[in-house]
Amino acid sequence: MRLNIPLLLLILVGLWGTNGCLPFSAPTPPPVQVDTIQTIIAATAGAAATQTAAFRPSPTPLPSPTPTATLTPTITPTPTPLIIFPTFTPFILPSPGGGGGGGGGGTTDFACVLLDQTPPDGTVMPPRKDFDAFWTVRNSGAKTWDHGSVDFIYVRGDRLHKIAGYDLPKDVAPGKSIQLGVDMVAPGTQGTYTTVWGLRVGHDIFCELSLTIVVRP
Repeated sequence: MRLNIPLLLLILVGLWGTNGCLPFSAPTPPPVQVDTIQTIIAATAGAAATQTAAFRPSPTPLPSPTPTATLTPTITPTPTPLIIFPTFTPFILPSPGGGGGGGGGGTTDFACVLLDQTPPDGTVMPPRKDFDAFWTVRNSGAKTWDHGSVDFIYVRGDRLHKIAGYDLPKDVAPGKSIQLGVDMVAPGTQGTYTTVWGLRVGHDIFCELSLTIVVRP
């Protein structure tokens, strides 16, 4: 069959005009499935995480801590001080000659004999009384008592004296006598007191002389 071209064109133009006058209706989108939305969200989150990881700088590794060396304490020995004490040679005095009351000396070179004593032993005195004690002795030894080297001193006992020693007033040759005196004071408390004096030459003491008094108010 042979188509009439002009007629066909006219029909098509008429149809187009008719459709242009009809209201336009937008095509209805297909329904979206819930699982499709979740898939899209997961894909979006994955892409965001991939981009974040791509732009995040690589962590710089921290330097490993250098181990601290353990110090072993060194014990310094404390030096022990060495104390050296000097060795002393004991000095031993010769045994004094004579006894209480004025006997002879320890050697025949220096010795004495008591001739008289004032006050006598056992004299009663009031407290704090000043008095002088005297002994008269004879040189019974072989050597002279040199007044420059022989002294009359306090030896032991109660301290009744005011001065603890005296020089001899003169030399005393063997066989000669001398009076020895001491300035004394009675104690302030009642009781019996004894003091001992003697002659000394060098480190030797000879001719010991004693006095005993009684103090009573």
